[in-house]
Amino acid sequence: MKGTKLAAAVAALMLVSAPAAMAIDLKMPGAKPAAPAAGAEVDAVAMQEGIVQRYVEAATYVNTAQTELARAFELKDQVAALEADAAYLKSGATVDKDAIKKQRELSDSVSAAIDKKIAEGANLSDEGRKHYVASLEPLGRGVSAASKLPAEASSFSDAAQAQIKTASLTEKAAVASKLSAGLYLAKEIPGFSTRTADSLKKIVTYAQNKGIPVSKDATAMIGM
Repeated sequence: MKGTKLAAAVAALMLVSAPAAMAIDLKMPGAKPAAPAAGAEVDAVAMQEGIVQRYVEAATYVNTAQTELARAFELKDQVAALEADAAYLKSGATVDKDAIKKQRELSDSVSAAIDKKIAEGANLSDEGRKHYVASLEPLGRGVSAASKLPAEASSFSDAAQAQIKTASLTEKAAVASKLSAGLYLAKEIPGFSTRTADSLKKIVTYAQNKGIPVSKDATAMIGM
């Protein structure tokens, strides 16, 4: 029931949000069809491609929201870094363990800068308020996308570990390396999902305190 309410709230939020719906080209970075193989290997490789793709989708929404928030608070350095990250996420380049780690560290550092502004009670210009409102739709989409990832990450982790366990001694290292991006991501996803939901709550609370318009659907998503 909780998931149904969340999905309904997200759908409504996308319809009533002030910003125009984003047109994001979500290609699977570096994705190639899995080579024919036996049993578990095909499943683990396919699952890794899927989970990385859906993480990139969620991370792209969060990036878009953070970019709008950084503009709202006039955090120019963070805007530039986020724009570079967005270009990478949309480029089709391979998203491996190092890329995921770098993207997460950037997102965390930007969140810290935004949280500091919020804690200080910073006031926004009229232009800043527009950017702030524009962050709500993509952040809501990010929350929705991220909320679906933990269960998928758990399933992938089980499949990957089983594949590594059944590999021969000479193949274990190669198999683990092949699945390293997914295994690293599986550990990161629960925290990513929680942080994204927490961010939306902070953003909505600040907006309410500052008299910035927030749709009922945005508040419904976080149970406010």
